[in-house]
Amino acid sequence: MNIFNNFFRKYIDKRKLYTDLFRIFLVGIFLIIWENKNDIVILFNDSIFPWIGILLTYEISIPIFPVFLLVILLIYSSYIINRLIRKKRIKSGKTVSRIIYDWEITTEKNTPQWTNFKEIDLNNELFKRIKLNIQPNSEYLRFGFKLLAKDAKTFGSRGILNDDNNILVHIGKQINDDRICYTSYLNGHKVIKDAFAIKSKSDKEIKLELEVDNKNKLMFKINDNQFYSTPINSFIRERLILLAWGDGFEYNLKIKDIELNTIK
Repeated sequence: MNIFNNFFRKYIDKRKLYTDLFRIFLVGIFLIIWENKNDIVILFNDSIFPWIGILLTYEISIPIFPVFLLVILLIYSSYIINRLIRKKRIKSGKTVSRIIYDWEITTEKNTPQWTNFKEIDLNNELFKRIKLNIQPNSEYLRFGFKLLAKDAKTFGSRGILNDDNNILVHIGKQINDDRICYTSYLNGHKVIKDAFAIKSKSDKEIKLELEVDNKNKLMFKINDNQFYSTPINSFIRERLILLAWGDGFEYNLKIKDIELNTIK
């Protein structure tokens, strides 16, 4: 049994298999209904919904609506199956913990907004939580987390912001200012605007935590205090990017004690 399970996991794409089976099921249901269409029309004509029978009588001669509905279901069957599998995976999947190497971040001037970024390999698992400590070594600070769908772009026409399925949550500090603020962008649109969180000196360590629970609720913490939460689409749990940027200012910071949790 274990040999079969290992073979199944290694060589068979479960999503593709379930999608194909679902499509076969839809076509089978359509053919059964079409084969017995006259009986179904009589059934509805004798019911309290005779208008359905009239509609079906018209559709029997010109089956535009049922064929159109079948085509739409076949097209979106992959989306439906992926969503169902992801929902089950989030609810009952195994949590995997990993330690990520420290990251020394310096100004990168060859990218939009002088962005230095690192995509964390989730090993085809779903994001659950990340904890880390930031050691700022410059006056200007922008650092954040970006969750995005598998096919989403890292950058867009507006730099780090893009209209694909994603969310960006980040902290920031201006030069000659000890206030740490947080901001959130959903699909490139600002939903939280520079909200004050804490006061911190430029060289003081800051603890950040981003977590998504089993109901796809995102929570953002600074120094163990929750400042932001919002429901998200489960599809953006497929990728995670850490990024810092300068908007024309030099920056330097160290990211350490990185702990990552994913759902297998």
